[in-house]
Amino acid sequence: MTLTQDNPVERLRALDFRPNFDSDYQGLGINESHTEELIVLVKEQTCLVDDGEGEGYKDADDLSIADMRWFASIHAWMALGQLGAPAGASALIDQIPIGRTHDILWVCECIPHLLSRLGPTVYPLLREAFEQNPVQAENADENDQHPDHQVLIESMYLLAKAHPECKAAVVEFLVQQLSQCLDDDCPEWRLESYEYNTTLISGLIELKASEHIELIRAVYKTNTIDRSWFGEIEYIEFELGLGPDPSPKHNSKNIFTKNIGSAHAGPSHDMSRAKKDAAKKKKRKKKKTAKKSKKKGRR
Repeated sequence: MTLTQDNPVERLRALDFRPNFDSDYQGLGINESHTEELIVLVKEQTCLVDDGEGEGYKDADDLSIADMRWFASIHAWMALGQLGAPAGASALIDQIPIGRTHDILWVCECIPHLLSRLGPTVYPLLREAFEQNPVQAENADENDQHPDHQVLIESMYLLAKAHPECKAAVVEFLVQQLSQCLDDDCPEWRLESYEYNTTLISGLIELKASEHIELIRAVYKTNTIDRSWFGEIEYIEFELGLGPDPSPKHNSKNIFTKNIGSAHAGPSHDMSRAKKDAAKKKKRKKKKTAKKSKKKGRR
């Protein structure tokens, strides 16, 4: 389908503001009849650039208004979410770069929230995307983590929060994935997928799946999670209504859920988060070095 300048979808290329969940795309004349055209624009991926190491999401902090056309595809994401158009689900899921190496900050901040607005028919599509690209050692990032799969998991549990009819299926899937950490034959790379495992626990907490607290406790004891997200198990028990608040000042919201419902305009770039990420990488590298040294000592 050809996009013309007098088409409201084509006007998304000329908007002089960053994409925002609260932008009034319908006020631009966009409605459900434009769903197919929005999908075409999403697939153009104007937000992807060559960063010298393959395709990546461009850092938009210093963009001038003249460069705002870079945001056209992301405006199309937002418009599909605002319309609640289920037909756009596959195009949005395709933006999750499973197995592809590039920054997914815009994806992890936006796509799960947008998919949650499209209705329960999205869940089978998310499961299909996951099953076609399961968590494997080969598709981990340079830190042996799986941020793209974390986006799929977050998309599932936010969808279940918005559409309770999906909750049972999503909880069952989260439990199945988390239980792998307790298998006797669980490979080492899977045990070291700390952030992915913690995202699974985050989903169970968000869905108030208190019936699975014993599983969460058992996984906590294996040290295959990132404790910086929630602290000790007592904080999780409190979140699930199974214990007193161990610290009134404790903020148990993790890096993925802290912005739910906010009117932020795209991803945040605060220094505290950058420092935390750097500290995590340093800690992970130190642990790997210690593990290698330990192996050498056994020889």
